[in-house]
Amino acid sequence: MRGNTFDPQRARELLAEAGYANGENFPRITLETASGGQNYEVIAQVIQQMLKENLNIDVDIKVMSMAQQSDNAESGNAVFWRTAWLADYPDPENFLCLFLGKDMENETGTYMNSGNYHSGLYDSLYHMGIRELDEAKRYRIFSSLDQMLINDAVIMPLYYDEFTRLIPKYVKGFPQNSIEYRDFRKVWIDESLKRDKPE
Repeated sequence: MRGNTFDPQRARELLAEAGYANGENFPRITLETASGGQNYEVIAQVIQQMLKENLNIDVDIKVMSMAQQSDNAESGNAVFWRTAWLADYPDPENFLCLFLGKDMENETGTYMNSGNYHSGLYDSLYHMGIRELDEAKRYRIFSSLDQMLINDAVIMPLYYDEFTRLIPKYVKGFPQNSIEYRDFRKVWIDESLKRDKPE
């Protein structure tokens, strides 16, 4: 997948083409973020600072509960917000389903598809991908959907989590997987490998 590169000069050129040279007259926007852990507010402040330094765009930050932020995004009342998604199961489809158009509409908004992204091609390829039995073909389809989201600027990925686990040699059967699922029924201690065993 080809991602976005950091190119402030090109961003300033595009801003000028849109009629906002040096950020002049650009409407003030609010970045909504949830309160709580994982440095959400710090991330919002860094985004605010970078937009000011690189594009001279002023951004306000509004901190709210996770429930309030979700409601705002899903009802279409948010313009600019920070969010995250953790997979419920280890498959790209679990992320790509968040951008289905028509299938995700309901009476109160676009639940899950909070970016309100609509693309007939995306929806068609998505449904093709979930029906494809050949894993290599399926992943090629999903990769093209991933690229569409970047090309259409539906999302702006900032980072992804990485975890490091330090496990003693005597702990056996401790599962490692991409969604951090733990089944401790299969974990056991090899007493013969333990150091400093009690007398």
